This record gives sequence, structure tokens and C-alpha cells, in this order.
Amino acid sequence: MFFKKKITLELFVKEHFVPLIDEMINSELDLLEKDVSENSSIKIEKNILHFEVFLLFSYLSGRGLSAISGFDMNVGVKFSTLLDEIMQKKFVNLKLNKKWLDEERGAVLSDMFNYYKNKSTAYREAELSYHNSTIDKDELSKQICKIFFSIENDDINDQLVKIMGEIHKGGFIFLYEKLNHFSKEYKLS
Repeated sequence: MFFKKKITLELFVKEHFVPLIDEMINSELDLLEKDVSENSSIKIEKNILHFEVFLLFSYLSGRGLSAISGFDMNVGVKFSTLLDEIMQKKFVNLKLNKKWLDEERGAVLSDMFNYYKNKSTAYREAELSYHNSTIDKDELSKQICKIFFSIENDDINDQLVKIMGEIHKGGFIFLYEKLNHFSKEYKLS
């Protein structure tokens, strides 16, 4: 009989989840910054680009996280609180785009978390449209690009769409595999 090792949620987030996201960001951020500056007219500060990549990868980890034994609704709420605390410490004094802040969401942990949840909802809606065959793969990548950069269609070109499509797909596959492997070894307590 196989027994999973138990690990606390806080230990998982601080010693496994955030380092995994940071590892991915470290491997992508400089290249993404270079690609954006060479292939578009978009001007984005590196700290905001870092934050946006962190949000995208955190969002993409969702399905992998759901495979971890013990990751239920109650754990999800605690995870959100821990994620908010980490974002507040990692990304101090960022000027958040008001487009992603709203008053209608109800009680939220912070403006930063509200921003993250609204972007996550937009990413999820774009993915659902793709899975429901109402948009194709190229349009999905275009939507991801629009959400990520908070831009309109006029500011998007094919190269930028390709770059963001690869980050979205590659990030999801990598995170799903890593978190799925983690789920076979550990149980959250």
C-alpha cells in the first residue's frame, strides 16, 4: 500500500509552489521582455511584467493544484490568503491597471488579489470559449495577449500573439506536470 507524505499548505506554498513559479519566471522573464520590446510597441516596466507573469503562471497552476490530495474548497480559501500575502510582499507599490479592479466582486483580500481574480476570470473565459469551439487557437492566444498586457486589438501583432500563446501553453503543461508529480508524492494537511 502506498502512503503519501503529509505536508502543510503553508510549507507547500512557500517551499514548493512559489519557488516553482519563480523558477519559471526566471527562465522566461528576460526573454519575454526582449521579445516584447523587439516585436511590439508595448512599453511595460520589468516589475509589472514580472507581476503579470507571476499572475499568469499562478492562474495556470489551477488544474494541477486541484489534483493534489487534500486541496479542497477550504484549502483553496487558505491558499488564496497565502497567495495574497506573498503577492503583497513580492510586488510592493505596483500601480495596478484600474481596468482589472472593480467594486462588484464583494469582499476581497486586497486590491492586488482582486486584480488577480479578475484577470483569472478573463483567462478562464477565453479558455472556455476555446474549449467550446467558439474561438480557435489563434484567437485564444490573441485573447491571452489582450488580457496579459491589458491592451486592445490595435496593439497586437502576430509575433506577440505567438509569443504569448507559447508561454500560455508551455506554462500550463510544465506546471500541470510538476504539480501532478507533486500530487503523487504528497497530501496536503
